Amino acid sequence: CKQEEMLSDSYSVILSTGGEPLLHPKRKEFYDAFDGAELVINTNGSIYDTDLAELMNHEKVLLLISVDSGTPQTYSRVKGVGMSALENVKKNLSAYAKASVGIVALKYLFVPGVNDNQEDIDGFIKLCEEVNAMFVVVSVDYFSVNNITEHMQDMILRLNTELSERDILCVPYTAWETTEYNKIMRALVK
Repeated sequence: CKQEEMLSDSYSVILSTGGEPLLHPKRKEFYDAFDGAELVINTNGSIYDTDLAELMNHEKVLLLISVDSGTPQTYSRVKGVGMSALENVKKNLSAYAKASVGIVALKYLFVPGVNDNQEDIDGFIKLCEEVNAMFVVVSVDYFSVNNITEHMQDMILRLNTELSERDILCVPYTAWETTEYNKIMRALVK
């Protein structure tokens, strides 16, 4: 596309796969090929990639890590991994956050009855502080976008308020195609 002059000067490349992109054997070739464009990588943060960390020291990279919990128990339940996995993710996030150019942002996907509680919200906020998250993307489980309870709204509002008090931007994910969901999310996350 670049050779055919089909891109503007300010384009972004998003690396998002059906699995964990940092496991792909040709990821370094992909990093090299994006040639200075803003790179957005959606990951679960379970892997520390030294090539990516080096790239984040020189290029515009947004690393968007889906954590979706604030306790090891909930992380284990949401991600289907062992109880110690969250500690590994925290270690990786802290290492990535040391990058001089790249940005680490976290994502919290609310799942009703699973991670929409004060303990997880408070633990997630603490994690955001520990890894110097620049911002948080907040979303609701796809199957729940039309059934956002008052309790979940309270928890989303709590997350937004607490992050705002810490100067961490909270951004709603509003790509779901329901007017009601977008209206609720925009009202809760300002």
